[in-house]
Amino acid sequence: MSQSTLTTFLCPSCRAALSALAEPCSAEKCQRFGSHAIAAADFDKFSPYQGWLVASRYLLLKELGRGGMGVVYRAQGFRPSRRVAVKLLDTYELRRKLVESTGGGHEEIDLLRSMFKREAQMQAEMPSRDSFPAIYEQGEHRCDELDSVFPY
Repeated sequence: MSQSTLTTFLCPSCRAALSALAEPCSAEKCQRFGSHAIAAADFDKFSPYQGWLVASRYLLLKELGRGGMGVVYRAQGFRPSRRVAVKLLDTYELRRKLVESTGGGHEEIDLLRSMFKREAQMQAEMPSRDSFPAIYEQGEHRCDELDSVFPY
C-alpha cells in the first residue's frame, strides 16, 4: 500500500495521532469529553462536536451545515454500519446566544426543544423522498442536546 493511500486519524480535541476510526483518545481531557478518532482530512478546528459518539453508535465526522436551531454532521453509523447525517439541536450555543440577547432563555430553549422533537416526529410519519429523507431515529444525548439521524 502506498503512502498516499494511508489514512491518518486524529483526536479532534487534542490532535493526537490515533490508529483507527472511532478509536477513543486516551488523553485525560479527551476521555472526559469522549473524543474519538476521525480522519485527519475531516478535521475542522471550528466544529465543536467532531469526534463525539452519539447514542453510542454514530461517530460525528464532519460538519455539513448550520441553521437556526442546530448543526448537521456527516457521521459513521455502527450497528449497523452505514453513513448517516446527524442533526443536533445545539442547546449550548442557543443558550449562549439567548443570554447575550435577552439575559434569559430557559423558556425559549424549551420551546425550541419541543419544536425539534415535533419536526422529527412529523418527518418520521411522512413517506421518504429524495428531497425529504426518512428519519432513522431521534433521541437525546449528553449535555441535553437532541439529535435526529438521517440517511446520507
